[in-house]
Amino acid sequence: MQKFNFFSYYKKNKFLIFLYLFFNLCSYALVFVGSLLSAKALEAVANSQMQKMLGIFIWYILTYCAISLLNIPLKYCYEIVARKIFIQIKQDLTQRLFKISVQSYGENGASSLVSRVLSDSEKMFNNVNAIVNSVFNVVSNLVVIIYIMTFNVYIGLCILGLFVILFVFDFFRNKYRKKKNKELQKISDDTFSYTNEIVRSQLDIKTLGMEEGLKEETFKKHKLFHDENFDFTMKHRLLLTLRGIYTHLAVLAIISLAVFLFDTYSLTLVAFLYVYNNHSIFGALTNNISSIQDYILSFKVANERVKELFDEGLYPIETFGDKNLDDCKGEIEFKNVNFSYNIIKTEKDKKGILVSKIVGKKQILNDVSFKINAGDNIALVGRSGAGKSTIISLIPKLYECDEGEVLIDGIDVKTLSKDSLRKNICLVSQNPYIFNMSIRDNLLMVKKEATEEELISALKNASLYDFVSTLDNKLDTIVGENGVKLSGGQKQRLAIARAFLKDSKIIIFDESTSSLDNFAQEEVKNAIHNLSGNRTVITVAHRLSTIKDAKIIYFIDDGKIVARGDFNYLMKHSKEFSNLFSIENS
Repeated sequence: MQKFNFFSYYKKNKFLIFLYLFFNLCSYALVFVGSLLSAKALEAVANSQMQKMLGIFIWYILTYCAISLLNIPLKYCYEIVARKIFIQIKQDLTQRLFKISVQSYGENGASSLVSRVLSDSEKMFNNVNAIVNSVFNVVSNLVVIIYIMTFNVYIGLCILGLFVILFVFDFFRNKYRKKKNKELQKISDDTFSYTNEIVRSQLDIKTLGMEEGLKEETFKKHKLFHDENFDFTMKHRLLLTLRGIYTHLAVLAIISLAVFLFDTYSLTLVAFLYVYNNHSIFGALTNNISSIQDYILSFKVANERVKELFDEGLYPIETFGDKNLDDCKGEIEFKNVNFSYNIIKTEKDKKGILVSKIVGKKQILNDVSFKINAGDNIALVGRSGAGKSTIISLIPKLYECDEGEVLIDGIDVKTLSKDSLRKNICLVSQNPYIFNMSIRDNLLMVKKEATEEELISALKNASLYDFVSTLDNKLDTIVGENGVKLSGGQKQRLAIARAFLKDSKIIIFDESTSSLDNFAQEEVKNAIHNLSGNRTVITVAHRLSTIKDAKIIYFIDDGKIVARGDFNYLMKHSKEFSNLFSIENS
């Protein structure tokens, strides 16, 4: 099983990481030198050695000029490392998305996956960088405290003792934060996914008058998130307030001890001035330690979410065999196939954290068996939810059957290699996704080396070329996100053109002519009919008039094949089929 190891990306760039840490170390060392020079300057002032103070101050200024100059290679190394690691991580996570099964997308939601790839991956890097800087700050703070101990050990021990108390407090505070952050992230993903669906479905929402119905559900989801976030924020702010009060009281205790020691001649004026000048060191140390804990917590939450993408129990991946379909003929056979969906429920576990669990199964296909001969033009019909789309998803192994076998040319699809299986099958879905690029580029994604003649031929076969030829930029016209500049029928025809260009042995049309006008539909029907003979064509249809020419029609109901035959046979011998046709044409 492939695993995700964030720090492996640092190993790949260890030289740049070394340079970054080296420049960081030099910078913090110079900060400490500056602190020492500040102490020496105070000592010179206390002894009325103004010329000596001026000389030390010049070195002090030069030290901070050197720090500023070091920031140039430091920031350069950071940006180069960040760029390389971001690119490598997101490339690997995107590759992982390609491997995750279609069923996983449906059960877990696409928005959550996008958030893990784009947001959580950056959070991890930014938190690691923040941890490194905070560690350097802590080391710098400790060096100053040790230096203070050379003046008086009791003040140093006082600072460390007060720090230990605050460290214990922060430990329990961060434990509470970790628990709540996980829960809030789960609610946030759900809210984001729901909002994303609303944005993508605006056409349906507006035309169907669904605004009022969605308002209540939207209000509930946003209220749940903000109520939980408000409760967490207020409790955490109370903890931070108590922490702040303790920090101020601790600083007061340190200064009071320094005054007492100065009054009893146990602390020199120079030492007192240095302690007073660095009285914020306690707050700085505790804040830096607390920041490290916060950053580690944030890193762990993001890292766990990304690691879940590699957990095949939560996100099953597609698995393939190593057999090849040499000279694929296109014969398809289902043998006693059963299939069911997982029922996912989100609930709180014993720790109060929201988690998703599989609580049951919903049977979709029940003992389905049939055979399609190579080169046949067949159709699957039936009411919505009967199982038609599930059947065609099993052929290219988008889903895996629970029991039984799906065979192509007598070979179980589970044993076929990915390339061998997918290159011989093309599926045109009911709602195809059109990428935000030109018409030409949308086609070339299927076949990079396609000639201009092949592109035009595919468009003509899909009854889209006449429209494309009227555009100012012809094939180079940008169609917008998900083809927003195209009509529903034009998007489907572009998807069909991609199928023609791919030229697979098995072509599946899933309601792909539903948005076409009668003229275009007739042309596409003729093109699909012409494919028969040397290709196996499967058409899923609600409109029965579109599949009259199919050699065999399989009538699906409740996950079973209840009738089969050509159009005329089913009209005579299947009451359900003839009723559907009568309703359609009434």
